[in-house]
Amino acid sequence: VEPCRAMSASGHESPKLSLMGEMQQSEFLALVERCRKGEFMHSQNIGKSGSVVLRETVEGTRTQRYCLRAKISAPAEQVLHTLTDPDARLSWDRNMHTIMDTGIEVSRGCTTCYIVSNPALMGLISPRDYWELVCKHQLNGCFFSSTQSIKDELVPLPSQSLPSTFSGLVRGWNNLGGIATLPLPSASPGVECCQLCYIVHTDVRGGLPASVVDRSMTSVLRGILGKLEVAVGSRSAQ
Repeated sequence: VEPCRAMSASGHESPKLSLMGEMQQSEFLALVERCRKGEFMHSQNIGKSGSVVLRETVEGTRTQRYCLRAKISAPAEQVLHTLTDPDARLSWDRNMHTIMDTGIEVSRGCTTCYIVSNPALMGLISPRDYWELVCKHQLNGCFFSSTQSIKDELVPLPSQSLPSTFSGLVRGWNNLGGIATLPLPSASPGVECCQLCYIVHTDVRGGLPASVVDRSMTSVLRGILGKLEVAVGSRSAQ
């Protein structure tokens, strides 16, 4: 199955999605601040330059929230684009099979996106698919892209326009997460630097043991960091 590319469509105002988008952006900013301060229960170093994966159990659930925090010697806007533009992401991230942005703005800065992941952990985790509400905004020179899953009935596309997928998919669910890139002072003249906060809170479903999910998520985030640095022509900032 060939990965889907971006679709274009006219605007589609959705009061429910618009309200979700406003709340999503506000709550995501609070999560980013907690990630920056290291206010998660567990911390694992994954690089020599202070890159860490933070982890905590979300109250009232059995799921874990993760935050990859790293310094990248590349401009904040470039790093966000490399991570969130569908074509750019598919060019280097083999964890992703499909990223289809509907191109329909459901509220200011917010669109819907369909994602299919490839198998993980040598096939122990089968492909998952997700419908996401994606909201992007900029604040004080910092760049944010927050995401969370939505139910199919909220997708602003007629059923006949929904993408066909391959067999064996399990519908996953992404709770509030996303990506923030925040400019930082650089030790080298002429080299821009930013802090990356990559927050993931996924319920992959399918009855997988928590230990398998944890091992997979930490490995995926470590791999994303390494491939991202190559994609932006950078290495972790010192």
